[in-house]
Amino acid sequence: MRGKALYPTRQKENLLRGLVDDLNETKDQKGLTYYAAFREVALSWLGYSQDEAPTIIDGANDRGFDAYRISRSEIDLFQFKSQDFQKTKTLTSPADGQLIADIPRIVSFLQSSDFSKEVKSRRLKTFIGQLQTTLQSVPEEEIVLLRLNLVVLFDGLTLAAQNELELHRKQNGIIKILGREVMLEIDVYDIDRLLASKWRETNSQWVDATGQHSDWLTFHYQSKGSAYINDKTSLILYVRARDLIDAYRRFGYQIFEANVRCEITKSQVNDAIRQQVATEKGIDEFKLLNNGITIICANRKQPNNGRLDVMQPQIVNGLQTITSLFEAYDSLSGEMQEYFDESALC
Repeated sequence: MRGKALYPTRQKENLLRGLVDDLNETKDQKGLTYYAAFREVALSWLGYSQDEAPTIIDGANDRGFDAYRISRSEIDLFQFKSQDFQKTKTLTSPADGQLIADIPRIVSFLQSSDFSKEVKSRRLKTFIGQLQTTLQSVPEEEIVLLRLNLVVLFDGLTLAAQNELELHRKQNGIIKILGREVMLEIDVYDIDRLLASKWRETNSQWVDATGQHSDWLTFHYQSKGSAYINDKTSLILYVRARDLIDAYRRFGYQIFEANVRCEITKSQVNDAIRQQVATEKGIDEFKLLNNGITIICANRKQPNNGRLDVMQPQIVNGLQTITSLFEAYDSLSGEMQEYFDESALC
C-alpha cells in the first residue's frame, strides 16, 4: 500500500524516536545484540503477544530462517535485518539487494527433495517436523499459504532491491514442498510499516493517516436484493467489508476506543479469517460465517441509495475481524482485491 498514507507524516519523528527508545531500552536492559533487540521489538510493534509470538530458530546452520509460526494451514517464516540503531541518521537509508539475498536460498532449501536429512540445527529440525505435519494434515482441496516476512530496520528498499524482490515474487508464486503445492507470498516490513502499525494501535483522536481531522465515515451497504432493519435507534444491514478495512487504515485504534477488549494481538482467529478470504468461495460465504460487527456512533444520516454516513463510529464488537481482514486484504493479489471489493460483506 505504498501509494497511500500509512500515518501522519508530521508524527514520523516522534514515532521513530519511540522506536529507537524501545530498541535501546530492550538492548540495554536485557543485554541483547542490536539484532536480537530489533527482533523482539519488531514483533511487539507488529502486534505479536508473548503467547502468539513466532518461535525463534536463529543460529548456526539455520538456512536463513530466523523464526516461524504455524497455524492450521498457514506458515509464516521470518527473517530480520537490523543495523546500529544508535546511529539514527542511518535509519533513513533504504536496504540494498544484500538484505534480500537469502530469499532464493530459503526457497531452494524448502523445495529440495529431502531437506530434513540436510539439517543439523535442532530448532530447525523441530520446525521441519511441524511443517511436515501441517502439509500432511491439510486436505488437498485447501490452500496452504507460506509467507516469507522480511522485517528490516531500513527505510524501504533501493530500486534495484525492489526489482529483485518483484522478480522473486513472480518466479515463486507456487512452489512444491515435500510434493505439496504451496502458495508463497513474500512481504517486507520496513521502518514505515512498523511506525504505521504503532500509530494505528495508539491513535486516540479523530485524525486520519493523512493528518486530517475528520469524524464522518461512509459505509456502502447492499441495497439490491437485500432488506435491512431501520428504526430511530438501530440499523441492521450488510456493509462492504472494504469500507471497514479503510476505516481502520485511516484511523487505526480510534475506531475501537469504546471497545473494552481493545488489545490488538495476533491469534489463530486472524489466521482463520485470512484463510477464509483467500478464495472467491470464501469471500462469498464470509457474511454468512462471520458473527457480524457491532457499531455505536454519535450520529448518523438515513441510509440512502446504498450509502450510510456515520459520525464517530465506535466498533464495540468485531475488532479482531476487522484487523484480520486488514492484514488479509493487503496480502491478496490485485485481481482478488477487486473481487473482495465487490463481494465481501459484513
